[in-house]
This record gives sequence, structure tokens and C-alpha cells, in this order.
Amino acid sequence: MDLAVEARFLSDMEHPHIIKLRALGRQSPFENANAYQFFLVLDRLYDTLERRLEKWQGEGRKIGGGFGAAAKKKAATQFQAFYQKRIVVAYDLATAMEYLHKIDICYRDLKPENIGFDIRDDVKLFDFGL
Repeated sequence: MDLAVEARFLSDMEHPHIIKLRALGRQSPFENANAYQFFLVLDRLYDTLERRLEKWQGEGRKIGGGFGAAAKKKAATQFQAFYQKRIVVAYDLATAMEYLHKIDICYRDLKPENIGFDIRDDVKLFDFGL
């Protein structure tokens, strides 16, 4: 997909869990050159779901995972906190996908590498085909 097409898609989208297009720009790689390179300015993402899944897997082992750990009060609290964030991430992604479907966009590259987290730890769907 062309950079201009991606910019057009992103400029029309307004959802809290889809990366926001902040600006477009162009710059010549050389002074006094006539050839310009275009670029997009997007929200900054600090982590991806791919890395989070690895981190969460290690955290899950520490609390014991499984339903047997939920029998004790402390373990139950840890168990609940452990899964609460993950459920929120899944829900937020579902709302982003629902939004895309409502505006007739089929996002065909849903994978952990294309899901990021911003400074507030909000989940953001990105990479619309470049």
C-alpha cells in the first residue's frame, strides 16, 4: 500500500485504540535537491503486544497461573490482577476492530507485532499495510 493511501486511511479514523496520524511531512535527503521523501508523524508507541506477551508469560509463572492458585485470598487477588489487564487489552482491540468493520475496512494483518502501547499504556492498533 502506498504511503499516501495509508495517510488517507489514518486521517479519516478517529478511535482511541487506533494509532493517530498527527502530521504529514516531506523532506529532501540532500540540500538543494528536488527529490523529496514523504513521512508520517504518528503517536509514539513504547511497547508491542509481542513483547508484552513474553513479559506476561514470566509473570504468570510467578503467581502460579491456573485455578488452584485462586483458592487462597492472596493468590486470588494476584490472579485477578494478572488477568484484568489482559482482558482490558482484548476488549480494547475488539472495539478497534468493530470500528474498522463499521467503516468498511478489513484489517488483515492482526498480530502481536502490530499492536502497541502508548505512554499511558493504552493499546493502539497500527500498520495498515505499508
